[in-house]
Amino acid sequence: FLPAFRFQGQFNSKYDKILAELESYDADVMILTQIDQLSTAYNNADVIGKLMADLDFTYYAYAPVWNANKDFSGDLETGVGTMGHLIMSRYPITSAETVVLVNGNTTAWANPEGRGFCHAVLDVDGLALDIYATHLSNDSVEGFNAALAGEHKPTGDYWMIAANGNVLSSSAAGVDTALGVTGT
Repeated sequence: FLPAFRFQGQFNSKYDKILAELESYDADVMILTQIDQLSTAYNNADVIGKLMADLDFTYYAYAPVWNANKDFSGDLETGVGTMGHLIMSRYPITSAETVVLVNGNTTAWANPEGRGFCHAVLDVDGLALDIYATHLSNDSVEGFNAALAGEHKPTGDYWMIAANGNVLSSSAAGVDTALGVTGT
């Protein structure tokens, strides 16, 4: 079981309740979207480090996709002061990447509400599992579809998408087409 949660704005006030809920799943892989990392919103807390220790995960991939500091001064190269998407795993992560989606003429890096995704490949008992963690909006679905149909297409034995989306269902329908999935 692979639970996916939106975590934004919940670290300080509800961490213990959220941690208890996450622990109850006893998951081998967990995906969390909109994680603040070392941001002023959470008093510069190492959210990833705390979650990894408290949940006893060994591997993680984090994709910082926008500045989370209140003054938008986050460093997207180091992940300090950012918000992004987190994949935690008890299985080895053989590769991981941050993919920035373009919204009009602005990349997600320059946009405080930017979009992008974390793509990680896990070795699950000898099988490759591509996981995509993202938070899409209507203006980023086309870029996500293009990325998955092109350079970032899954290459493993299995794949999954975990998304927290502000997307109309008609916009999201293209994801199946981009991945070559048919049926209803």
